[in-house]
Amino acid sequence: MKPGIVFPSAIGAELGDCARAAEAGAKAIVARPRLFVDDSFSLRVDPEAIPASLSGSGLELAGLWADLPLMGEGGDDSAGSAHIRSSLDLADALRDSAPPDVLPVVVFDAGSGSRVELWPKLVEAVKALAADAEERQTVLAIRPDRGSLIDRARNAIKLLGEVGSSYVQVALDAAATVGDKDTLDDAIERLKENIVIAFARDVKFDDTGKASYLPPGSGVMNFDLYADLLGGAPGCGALVVGEFDSTDDAEAALKRVTRLVG
Repeated sequence: MKPGIVFPSAIGAELGDCARAAEAGAKAIVARPRLFVDDSFSLRVDPEAIPASLSGSGLELAGLWADLPLMGEGGDDSAGSAHIRSSLDLADALRDSAPPDVLPVVVFDAGSGSRVELWPKLVEAVKALAADAEERQTVLAIRPDRGSLIDRARNAIKLLGEVGSSYVQVALDAAATVGDKDTLDDAIERLKENIVIAFARDVKFDDTGKASYLPPGSGVMNFDLYADLLGGAPGCGALVVGEFDSTDDAEAALKRVTRLVG
């Protein structure tokens, strides 16, 4: 399991800035598509230069993180599905930048809404995307989030069971569920055979129960335990620092994660 960071980040916005992440301890990145493409998903960087740019910094592409959730307003999945398919295409094009002998990964969010009404549509949409992922030999990794249709570990496992594809796995962002929806040990125990990427953010709750997301060590999560439990998730390739507004926060978080798993 390698230390990594979501990119672009407070550390930098362009591919050339990834060297700064490597200097802070990163060995992998999870990239937002805009690092490589414009709004129409046309490559804005030389594809042949990408592998050399990353490997020259000592980095691997642990995954892409789609910018749009699957289910949009009113349960419409058309825009989300199209965006995730474009992300699958991009991940396939960037295959040479991924770790050797590991399938490219596209992280996606389910979106929000009424689970009772939208669950069947969510399952069918993910099944359709799973078929595309299999065709491209690329893995989809759903990220549970307390505000999402997939708001906890057991719903993620339920979705994976109903979709029934090995090309749909889990990106665990423990801060996004632990504390009210999950406990850390139970979430990882349920998901450990399916986690392909994990994110490193902390969380704290105000008096109303609203969650705020912070650098590791600033909230309620036990990061020593988090890293230790992830050691029992055999497919987890990277523990990745999430998106923070401050360069200092991003670099401090990355250094902490590097101490834990680097």
